[in-house]
Amino acid sequence: MIVYLDSNIYIDADYVFDREEFLTLRDLMRKGKLQILYTIDTAGRVNEQIETDIRRATSTYNRYLRKYMGPFRKNENYGIREISADAAVEDIQADFRKLLAEEGMVQIPLDPVSADRLISDYYGGLPPFENKRSLGFRDAIVINALRNYARAKDLICVVSKDEEFRNAFENDKNFLPFSTLDSFIRFVQETQDELVDLSDKLKEIIGQGQMNEGIEKYIYSLDIVRECEDDCLCRSTSIEDVDCYLAYIEEQDDKLYAVINTVLYISAEVIYIDKDRSYYDEGRREYLIENYRIAREEHEVSRKVRAVCICNEAEGERKTLRGYKIVHDKINTVIDLTDETMYKSEEVKE
Repeated sequence: MIVYLDSNIYIDADYVFDREEFLTLRDLMRKGKLQILYTIDTAGRVNEQIETDIRRATSTYNRYLRKYMGPFRKNENYGIREISADAAVEDIQADFRKLLAEEGMVQIPLDPVSADRLISDYYGGLPPFENKRSLGFRDAIVINALRNYARAKDLICVVSKDEEFRNAFENDKNFLPFSTLDSFIRFVQETQDELVDLSDKLKEIIGQGQMNEGIEKYIYSLDIVRECEDDCLCRSTSIEDVDCYLAYIEEQDDKLYAVINTVLYISAEVIYIDKDRSYYDEGRREYLIENYRIAREEHEVSRKVRAVCICNEAEGERKTLRGYKIVHDKINTVIDLTDETMYKSEEVKE
């Protein structure tokens, strides 16, 4: 199978190319089941964004250390030190170069460019020129390269978060567009006979809510934090509902994992300073009179949860599920409730 990953897919992975979706993609490439196409423009955009994002992240981190962690930085026993932006950018870009160098990654040429078609599509408002975007021509050159490559190939899948980019392939029988990497991987695995039974069983038990209790226990073991610009105190949180569906199946260290897309509906009771009934002294930079209000907030948070699958052991057989266990992620241990995740808020009278 052949797929083109748009630059936004690499960027959306937070440049982590050795875990989660990219771990599964690399495993498929090593088994000779997948080729991933890219262009010099794809690589250029990702490297450009790495430069921007990593420099911003290291600047924020270093500024936080200087502002809040002064006493700890002076003590070498804590090992707290600033991060070199140059070194961090080079490390991430090196990881990306390593991915591009793997067998199964195929760079396709941008030439020949059909300038007449590009200009015609631009003035005709055809994808990716619906909104006359500044990046439209760069996208159009990549689209042209994929069309040229497709003439001598079978079906090519295209994964992109950009709707206008996907629209360019919508009515082309040589292409199959996807909006997420999850949906593409699930499509690939549905063509693998050895995973069909396992996938069907997982969809069944997840759809019936049989995993919800285990997922909720796992979520409650994490730190659920309400982030806000103003001072606030999150008094309590509770999980009101859980929606789950199978994203894809991951193979790692001879084990199979169900990667589950989980939407959590979390309520939080939060105490805020009531600015209308409080007095803030600009000179002292503090509140001299403080009054508070309590809000009940509703949040919608998406998170991936993994469950290790206990399957039949016979080699070469179609995998069948005998049991499962929710895996506790020891790296991502915080759930952030933010203004962006909040969809409802109402004041609580006491």
